[in-house]
Amino acid sequence: MRCWAIADLADVFRELIALEELALHCEEISELPATFGNLTLLKELSCYNAGTGVTVKNWKSLKGENSLESLVTGHDAVPDALQHLLWYLTKVKHLKLLCVHGATAVVVRNMINLVSLEISVPDEQAVPDIFGNLEKLGSLKLSCRAVENNRVESFTAMTSVEDIQLSGIVNLNVIPESLGNLYSLHVLEVEHCPIQSLPESLGQLQV
Repeated sequence: MRCWAIADLADVFRELIALEELALHCEEISELPATFGNLTLLKELSCYNAGTGVTVKNWKSLKGENSLESLVTGHDAVPDALQHLLWYLTKVKHLKLLCVHGATAVVVRNMINLVSLEISVPDEQAVPDIFGNLEKLGSLKLSCRAVENNRVESFTAMTSVEDIQLSGIVNLNVIPESLGNLYSLHVLEVEHCPIQSLPESLGQLQV
């Protein structure tokens, strides 16, 4: 849905109570209209603009009853706003973030129903370790300049993961041996990372 001002959608949201999928293409959203809370059947929400995320400064209208299962959002210029929102989205299975600050990472780490997670951070920010509790995660796509502590050992806690894609992580030069314990892993794709060698344990995986 495209519009010149998000405020113009206030009446639209009041009428479209059966809406299940919504894409907002705006540069910045100061506050979603209160009528956004009427979209209790909404399952997919994407806030996106020209390859970058949309800054949403106030998500409060989404904190009531909702059916959201998929969320794409970008730079959390107001990290607390996104952090508090994610606490409410207990049904979300698919999440794509274009910025992950420490406070947000703590919340994502506890979104135990996530099935797919995509993190694409274009700047120098190091992505925190947020993977340890995501036992249901089946797909992970991580594109960033760096990961904290240069380590991905916590990937091994993702016991259901089938697809891991790593891209552009300049401080990632070792894939841990323990990754070979992910017996559900079908795809490991590493691109533009200075990996020196692959662990022998990967040879134990059956594809």
